[in-house]
Amino acid sequence: MFKHQLLEILKTFSDHEKKKFGKFLCSPYFTNSPKILKLFHIIKKFHPTYDSPRLTKHYMHKKLDYGLPYNDSTIRNLIYDLQEYAEQFLRQQKFDSRPLDGYIYSRDEYINRGLAVPFEINIINSEIKLDEAEYADLYFCYNKFKVQYDKFFFNMMDGKMKNKEAIEAESEKLAESMTYLINFFIIEAIKSNQAILSSAKKHNTKNQIAFVMDFLRVIDLEKLYNFAQKYAKKASPMVESYSCLLKAFLNFENDNYYTEYKKCILKNISKLSYSDKNYLFMRLRDYCLLKVQRNKPSKINYEKELFDFYDLTLKMEYYKTDNNPYLSLDFYKDILFHGLKIKKYAWIEVFIANSKNKLRPEVKKDMTNYSVAIMNYERCRYDEALAALKKITNEAFIYRLEAKNLELRIMIDTNHLEKAMSLIDAYKLFVSNDELLTDLMKSKNGKFISYVSKLIRFRSNGQNQDVNAIMKELQSSADIVHKEWLLDGFAKHLKKLKRTV
Repeated sequence: MFKHQLLEILKTFSDHEKKKFGKFLCSPYFTNSPKILKLFHIIKKFHPTYDSPRLTKHYMHKKLDYGLPYNDSTIRNLIYDLQEYAEQFLRQQKFDSRPLDGYIYSRDEYINRGLAVPFEINIINSEIKLDEAEYADLYFCYNKFKVQYDKFFFNMMDGKMKNKEAIEAESEKLAESMTYLINFFIIEAIKSNQAILSSAKKHNTKNQIAFVMDFLRVIDLEKLYNFAQKYAKKASPMVESYSCLLKAFLNFENDNYYTEYKKCILKNISKLSYSDKNYLFMRLRDYCLLKVQRNKPSKINYEKELFDFYDLTLKMEYYKTDNNPYLSLDFYKDILFHGLKIKKYAWIEVFIANSKNKLRPEVKKDMTNYSVAIMNYERCRYDEALAALKKITNEAFIYRLEAKNLELRIMIDTNHLEKAMSLIDAYKLFVSNDELLTDLMKSKNGKFISYVSKLIRFRSNGQNQDVNAIMKELQSSADIVHKEWLLDGFAKHLKKLKRTV
C-alpha cells in the first residue's frame, strides 16, 4: 500500500473541499500542469481512506498514460508537486475564512499606490464587519487595532486631518484601538505561559516555572488587563477567561482558583468563539488530568470533575473549533478510557452510539468497532471484543496497532497461548514494516512483545524461569505499553503456582 504525506492531507478533505481543490488545480493562476490535475483525479477515487492496495506509484504512472516505461523519479516528482499544491490550497482556505486579513493586505497595496478611494471603502467595509462580529477573539482584536492604525496614518499622509480637533478625535480612536492590541498580546502571553506551566507541572521541572515567574515580574499582565478593559470592553469576556486560566495554573495547589476558572468560562461561554471555547475547555481538562496524575488529597474529586467535563463538552459540542466540527480521535479515546476507568459502562455504551456521527466519516466505522472491543474487553466479554476487532478492516486505521495489541492480550487472558504465539510473529512484522510508527513507538511495542513472549513461556512452564527477576526488570523498564497488565499477568500466575506447591 502506498503511503505518503500527500494522502494524509487529502484524508482530511471533506467532499466539499475535495471539489474545491479540483477547481483550484484547474486554475491556470495556480498551476498550468494538466498532469497534476489528472494525478489528483486518479488519486481522489480512493477517497476518503486512500488505503487500497491498488493505489501504488505504478498504478498512478499507468493511469497517467505516458506510453513510456515506469519511471520512479517522474512519478515521485509529480506526487511531491501535488502535495505542494495541496498545502497551498490549505493556506488559501485559511485566507478565505478570514476576509479581514485580506482587507489588511489590500490596504497595504492601496497605501503603497496612493489609492485613496478604494482605501476608504476598504476601511468602511472592515469597520462594518468588526461591528457585526458576535464576539471578540484574537483575530478580532488584531484587526480592530489594524483598521484604526492604517486609517490614522493614511489620513496623516493624505493631509485629511487639517485641524487640531480632527487630529485629537482620530488620535483618541487610535489610542482606544491600541488597547485591543494589548489584549492580543495578553492572550498570546497567557497561552504561551500556560503551556510552559502545564509542561512543568506534568514533568516536574522547575526552570520553566522560574521563567514564567520572571516574565510576570517584568510584565504585569493583570495591570495591562485592567488598563485595557477601560476601553476594549468587547474583549473583556475573552481576556477575563484567559486570565483565570493563567491564575489556575500559577496557583495549582489552590483548588479555589480552579473553581473560579471553571465559573468564569461558563459565565462567558456565550461570548466566546468556537476556538476559544475549545481552547479554554481543553485546558480545564488538562488541569483535571494533572490533578488526577498527582493523586494528592483534595477537596475536589478530580476523577468526577473530569467525567463531568467530558459529559458537558459532548453535550454542548465544545470540542468544535471554527475550522473543525469533528470530535478528534485522541479526545474521543480520552473520553472512552476515562469512562471505562471509573466503570461508567452504561454511559460509555451511549457515548459510543451517539458519537458515530461526530467523528470524521472515514474513521467512524473503525473507531466505533475499536471502542466496542475495548469496552467489552474491560467487562471480560472476550468473544464480543474479538468480534468487534475482526470488523476493523482499514489497514490505515490509526489505532490498528493497538487493536492487534488488544487481540494478543485477549488470547493470553483466555489462555489461548498457542494462538498468542502465532499472533506475535504477525505483530513483529507489522511493527517493523509500518513506516508511520515513530522509533519510540516501535521501541515501546518491541519491549511489549519481548515481555509477552516471556509471559507466555512462564505460563507454559513457569517453574523454569526466575519470574521475580523478570518482574523486577519490567518494573524498572521505561517506555513500554501495558506495563501494568504485564506485571499483573506475571503476578497472577506466580500466585497460582505457589498455591499448587
